[in-house]
Amino acid sequence: MGFLDKIKSWLGIGNSTLLEENKRVPRDDYSYNQMEAKKREKVDLLLDKISKKGIESLTAKEKEFLDRQSKKIK
Repeated sequence: MGFLDKIKSWLGIGNSTLLEENKRVPRDDYSYNQMEAKKREKVDLLLDKISKKGIESLTAKEKEFLDRQSKKIK
């Protein structure tokens, strides 16, 4: 991220703001829906991987991602 991007982010200019975890949070419905669709697609791919190869085939990051997503559903 360049210097100007950091300033824009700090000022809240643009489609998203930067959080402490360096994750982008969308500022409009379209961006939010795109982000959620990508997450759902990733969850589907990981669940397919589990069904074909077993839970042991997931990396630690993949397991962590699924864990975070499952907590959002509750």
